[in-house]
Amino acid sequence: MAVSSKLARPPGLVTLPTELILNISELALLSDRSALANLALTSRCILAHTNVILYRTVVLATLHAVFLFLRTVMSIDVNAFSVRTVPPGHRRPVIRAPSNITSAFLQTTVKRLAITLTTYLPGRGPLVHQIARIIELCSGVQTIVLPVGLATSICEVGSLPRSLPIASTSPSPTELVISSYADLTQPKDAGSQLPALPQWRPTPPNTPFPSRASSPAPTSSSVVSLPIFTHITRLRICEPSLMWHTPHTLVSLFPNLTHAALARRAHANADNDLCFLSAVRAMLACSRDLRMLVVVVFPFRAKASDENEQYVLGVGVRDSEIWSEIKQIRDEDSRVWVMEGTYGAWAKEWEGNEIIASASGPGDWWQRVMRSGSGRKL
Repeated sequence: MAVSSKLARPPGLVTLPTELILNISELALLSDRSALANLALTSRCILAHTNVILYRTVVLATLHAVFLFLRTVMSIDVNAFSVRTVPPGHRRPVIRAPSNITSAFLQTTVKRLAITLTTYLPGRGPLVHQIARIIELCSGVQTIVLPVGLATSICEVGSLPRSLPIASTSPSPTELVISSYADLTQPKDAGSQLPALPQWRPTPPNTPFPSRASSPAPTSSSVVSLPIFTHITRLRICEPSLMWHTPHTLVSLFPNLTHAALARRAHANADNDLCFLSAVRAMLACSRDLRMLVVVVFPFRAKASDENEQYVLGVGVRDSEIWSEIKQIRDEDSRVWVMEGTYGAWAKEWEGNEIIASASGPGDWWQRVMRSGSGRKL
């Protein structure tokens, strides 16, 4: 008996153009994640398109999310075929279904990897290694977002043991976003990295000696830039650190920067302000390829006796010396932009299903700065 041509035709949704299927899937994600999951169950074709939407922007905001995604990328069946195994104690082979998430899929699909943990305590080495492994497997990623406690993971890309699955190409991201200043220097001689200096704290007005750095920062001759840094053209340091770091040391590791964003706290140490301004002027004078330098000024914030309580000292950001000095540099060089910062904004910009549903993720941060105009609040 002949099969009716009407019954032999594939479902109408599968026959739609790819762009239209992606748009439908994006709308389903915006309405409800369960709606997207139900849509993905209709066919393998739809599942493949929904996977593209879910993986082109990967946001890992919790340790649980990091471990789940790591489990996914580490359990990839590179050949994407069903595998028959006979576990101990089983008479029949267990069939593992072919996975739609392959090594090649991760390399070509994941364009933005945002790890926005804010409760992570630095010093947990294994997690740093795991983040480095994720970056290696998502070798086509263009934007990487890291909290300061995990920033050193990018330094370990390419140096981990090769016994585990690896990507066929090395990562070459063009944009790196770090929540705060991090020491990414790799000393030429063996040994530990130089410790960060403690941040200045308010002192009585008649203190005869202002606070100064007690040890010199590493110079360009004492550190080594890594190959992955040569691809990065856009660098964002989102917030000032609790400890003073000169931006020159970090910025000098990236030789091809066209866009840079630095953070500075208002009403902080005057000597460190001078070092910061000197680094800004040096970047403008020495970086011929630099097109945009954004200085984000934050209100002075200190920890109270209670760890859960925070308070702000000093007057407004726009009344600070650092704001006035950067504004003056802005008048001399149009590449400079000065903005007022908000603590925690770097992580919030990656929140919400609309970030995952959008083909461009949260959009171009640099374009948003230009549209808002210098002197505005981010």
